[in-house]
Amino acid sequence: MPYISHLIAVSGLVWEDGGDEEQAIAGLLHDAIEDAGQDEASIAGRYGERVGRIVADCTDTSGPMAPGTKKEPWLLRKTRYVASLEHKPLDSLLVTAADKAHNARDMVLDARRDPRSWERFNAGLEGTAWYLLRINQTLSHRLPGSHSNELLGEAVKEIFASKIHRKQAGDQAGRDQELQTEGEADQANLRYRYTGKRNVGRVGW
Repeated sequence: MPYISHLIAVSGLVWEDGGDEEQAIAGLLHDAIEDAGQDEASIAGRYGERVGRIVADCTDTSGPMAPGTKKEPWLLRKTRYVASLEHKPLDSLLVTAADKAHNARDMVLDARRDPRSWERFNAGLEGTAWYLLRINQTLSHRLPGSHSNELLGEAVKEIFASKIHRKQAGDQAGRDQELQTEGEADQANLRYRYTGKRNVGRVGW
């Protein structure tokens, strides 16, 4: 699918969600800082300060990416971005909601055809599901009634209800149980070493 179709779709969702012309323009440009070497000032110079600020608010990097440079670690960027949604202006959140709703919809459609599609994302299925869920939760109380956030929520529900997610969650639970069992065995060995007894009250560490 051509990348420009995502930009047009995001702008369309902004209109559908009650946005105005400047927000729709920001929807078209929402990746310009991260992917096109622009910054807030360059966008503001051509499209106005409000558009530049909204695009900056939709960006999870600390600034434009110079050729050959690497982005910050995925978890650091996404955790910081989710936290920032609590204080960003509502006109920016409307564009963010449109962007994430369209991304999530495409992820779900791709996964229906091929569950292995999640492998192309840096964070895989679990990390991506966590990220989209946290955004949906934050927008639900900051931007109540948003059509785009409702679409995002529907996509998130399908992701968590999918067989592959349930399987991965079950596998993780099994690994957690193994680690817990190993930890309990280590504590038992320590108790025996220092007390000579296997069955004593659990230590609190």
